[in-house]
Amino acid sequence: MKNKPQAKRMRSVAAILLWLLFSASATIAQIQVTGTVTSKTDNTPMPGVNVVVKGTTVGTTTNVDGAFSLNVSDANATLVFSFIGFKTLEVPLEGRKTILVSLEEETKELEEIVVIGYGSRAKKDVTTAISSISSDDIREINAVTPELAMQGRMAGVQVVSGGATPTARPTIRIRGMNTWQVSSPLYVIDGVPITEFGSGAEGSDPRNQDLRSPINIMTFINPEDIESISVLKDASAAAIYGVRASNGVILITTKRGKTAQARVEFSMKSGYQNIPKKYDVLSVPDYVALYREAYANVPEATDQMPKVFDPNDPSYLGNRPTTDWQTPFLNKNAPTQDYNLQISGAKESFNYFLGAGYNYTESPYINNNIRRYSVTSNLDGRLSKYFTTGLNLRTSYSKSYDNQGWGGGRGNLDALAGTTPWQPIYDPDGPGGYAPAMSLAWTPDFVANKLWGPATNMNPYGLMWNSDQDYLLLRNMGTGYLQFEPLPGLRFKGTISADWYANLRRSFTGIKEAYFNITPSDPLALAADGVDDTKGSYGERQVRNFNLVKEFSVLYTKSFGNHNFDFIFNAMDQSYRVDYTDASTEYLTNAGKDYRGVGGPQEYVNGFTGYDKGALQGYMGRLSYNYNSKYYLDATVRRDGTSKFAKETRWGTFPSFSAAWRISAESFMQNLTWLNDLKIRAGWGQLGNQETQAFPYLSKINRNAKYSLGSTVGFGNPEGIMNIGFYFPDFPNKDLKWETTTTTNFALDGILFGGLDVTIEYYHKFTDGILQETPIAPSVGSFNNPVINIAQVKNSGLEIALNYRGNIGDLQYSVFGNLTTNHNEVVKMYDHIPMGGESGRIEEGYPINYLWGYKMGGIFQDDQEVADYQSKVTDIIASNQHPGDIWFKDLRGGPDENHRFYTPGPDSTLNEYDRVYLGSTLPGFFYGFGVNLAYKGFDFSANFQGVGDIQQINGPKWHLTGMQSNGLNQLTDVLDRWTPTNKSTKMPRAAATDPGANTRFSDRWVENASYLRFAYLEFGYTVPKKFFDMIKVAQGLRIYVGGSNLFTITKWTGLDPENEYYPIPRVLNFGLRATF
Repeated sequence: MKNKPQAKRMRSVAAILLWLLFSASATIAQIQVTGTVTSKTDNTPMPGVNVVVKGTTVGTTTNVDGAFSLNVSDANATLVFSFIGFKTLEVPLEGRKTILVSLEEETKELEEIVVIGYGSRAKKDVTTAISSISSDDIREINAVTPELAMQGRMAGVQVVSGGATPTARPTIRIRGMNTWQVSSPLYVIDGVPITEFGSGAEGSDPRNQDLRSPINIMTFINPEDIESISVLKDASAAAIYGVRASNGVILITTKRGKTAQARVEFSMKSGYQNIPKKYDVLSVPDYVALYREAYANVPEATDQMPKVFDPNDPSYLGNRPTTDWQTPFLNKNAPTQDYNLQISGAKESFNYFLGAGYNYTESPYINNNIRRYSVTSNLDGRLSKYFTTGLNLRTSYSKSYDNQGWGGGRGNLDALAGTTPWQPIYDPDGPGGYAPAMSLAWTPDFVANKLWGPATNMNPYGLMWNSDQDYLLLRNMGTGYLQFEPLPGLRFKGTISADWYANLRRSFTGIKEAYFNITPSDPLALAADGVDDTKGSYGERQVRNFNLVKEFSVLYTKSFGNHNFDFIFNAMDQSYRVDYTDASTEYLTNAGKDYRGVGGPQEYVNGFTGYDKGALQGYMGRLSYNYNSKYYLDATVRRDGTSKFAKETRWGTFPSFSAAWRISAESFMQNLTWLNDLKIRAGWGQLGNQETQAFPYLSKINRNAKYSLGSTVGFGNPEGIMNIGFYFPDFPNKDLKWETTTTTNFALDGILFGGLDVTIEYYHKFTDGILQETPIAPSVGSFNNPVINIAQVKNSGLEIALNYRGNIGDLQYSVFGNLTTNHNEVVKMYDHIPMGGESGRIEEGYPINYLWGYKMGGIFQDDQEVADYQSKVTDIIASNQHPGDIWFKDLRGGPDENHRFYTPGPDSTLNEYDRVYLGSTLPGFFYGFGVNLAYKGFDFSANFQGVGDIQQINGPKWHLTGMQSNGLNQLTDVLDRWTPTNKSTKMPRAAATDPGANTRFSDRWVENASYLRFAYLEFGYTVPKKFFDMIKVAQGLRIYVGGSNLFTITKWTGLDPENEYYPIPRVLNFGLRATF
């Protein structure tokens, strides 16, 4: 019994010891740690930051002051701090009970500055559809103009190269083709909207096209001067530019001084370019065999075979050598050179950028080049506490030699490939060493005979030697502004911009042209008394354009707690005038370049002068609001008036709205550490399009299309007077108004895993009031049909853009990719009437400019197949069908009382109603992707771009596999033509005069023009900075080699699916960039 109290005491002691043990454990677990979390960027407190003990679920979040309090069990524990958009930070306590933490922003993408028009914003605050590229992207291009830098780099922006000529104009479409009138975007350079005569609706006039010239006016911009290019793709973004922006806006921002220390940069690039391939055509023996067979296959045409194909005739030419007409046209290893010097810097109240550049680029085609000199200065300065000012000046002078029009339009590989192979190019006894196409005689009358039989072609090389054409372009652009800031956040700004250019074309044709042309006129007809005292003809055409823009803006920015407001009001007045003069003489007495303008006995044969002018006024207001960088709203209203419309319809009002929600800024998203930023946005807006013929509301009177300041005996008016007539070209229409484009878009922007930037966006555009001609009876007496606002077009699609940046040790890398889909459809037309031809049909329910023609069914293999087909179908186009001819599908019938344009289903007659949709010339999707690597001074870049779901006419295939004209050489594809012993082929028989109508427009000539192009590759090395620290000569040096258009993957059988007639060249180059 004595042991029981003892046992009880022992149990009590054990209980006390256990209580003490747990109490001590509890005391240890209650170490309190406090602290504050701030942003490393601006040292402001950060609420909502996750604070977690590493390896546990114990944690808390910071309060509105960025403060936190947390109990830990280990004085040496590690705390993990995380917040969306900032780098996760681990902090060991090391016994500390109070800590101060600064978090660093994780992604540069969030604060990347995007130019939005009349300002800029951090990327995270943008609510509209904008794509942009930087100066680093622009530097990679091998082109004289900056547009090609956008190709494959921007979702929603399709860039189609104008070809290998250095002055060619690219075609740019932003989210599809809104209208068949004018679908070109507006260019704005440092705030100056660019205008160019003939670039809008006026460009449809042939004379205006000639005045505009084929020279790309954007060649005046030196790509090295560009800081960034932003594209405003939706109405919410572009509405601030009103009626000029319905097809999107391309904002080009040039460089300005940034660093306090003066920076001098020199860059040079040199290389050469070549056309990768040419057409394979027949040799003389194969050419002769083909056409002898073609005539033999058509008995009724056998006696029409030219004697030059008959070996038994003295005029037979089949024994002559084969002439390669293409190779002399190619300028092998055409050189390119580019040199630039830039000086920039910034002081406390002044920054500056000065640039000078020189570019010389030869085309891979002979006698085509451009030489450009450019000077740029951008200056900004603070005059006082309240006033700042700036001045931008840009001057460019270029001279281009453009002889692509020589030879009656035969200045391309397609035309040259079709030249008769037995006809020579050179003849040491011919004019200039070139072989004449014609023999000329003047006794008793002027007679010209073809030297190489009926198949004689002009000799374009002789024509080139006998003529020349160049362009001189001088352009000056300047912008000055004065800004007054009386209160913080309130600014008044006045801006005046002027853009002036003069474009001079000089054209000369020598007297020897008649020897090389197949339709020559008497070269002595212009001579006095039949004496050969004229040396040829000469013409000058000059266009002078002046564009003046005046703007006044009020900008106000204010924050109330977490409420942030931004307001801008802008009033704009723009006026432009273009003057043009064209004069020519055919009485040159001296062909020297310095004396051509002197003329001769009668100075001018033809001449005209004129001018065009217009004005535009607009008022714009934009209100932007965001709450705590979480909720955003932008509202814009633009009102524009244009001189192009009557006063009743002159003014238009165009609103737009956009909103965004940064979901990632919500507290319930803070635990998703893999999600750095997430934003959804939506936009809606309307834009007008003022592009129509000038003054359509007035009754215009035109003179006869050709009038004269002097004439010749050859015109039948010895006194030098031509009769002048007047006519009304079209009907006035005071009711014409703006085309209106309404856009809607929804998007998701995100940054994931610390570096993956994602944008997914759906867009829809609806264009209403497109101008369309309305047919009227010829008896009305109008030269042109009247136009009204009636047609409608829609575009819709999806854009996906991905970018990722990261590093693996010292290896830094970035990858990008983008994909854009587009569905284009004509919704409404006047009275539902289709228009356009086979190569560009416009019809309700189809894309603009679709291909329209017959569909092949197969090739007749024997007489029985011909008879069976003809018993079922009457082909009214084919005059006589035989084995080896193509049979075409009977798909539709003619109209009846229930069907206005055609009857669905076959009707046993093959005629024009059987033509159907063959494909869209607008791509269903386009894309680009690439990678950039950098490792210890070495860098590597590779870019790809392509298009898909697109069909085009293979014109050279149409011209050079028809096998029906004895004037064209043919592709070697025709060697696989149908014959009784070669029936397993898709190539029909050779048939002179084409009695089976095998060459009618059909899907035989339509090909898949989709492609993937290896657009650019570059390897570079940057010399380590420590090397320059030792020699103290420069601050940096990078050298590189690169190439563009390295290969193309495509099913297209021609030379280039992007531009068949002037294929894109392959370019290899090297360069360096040094800073001092």
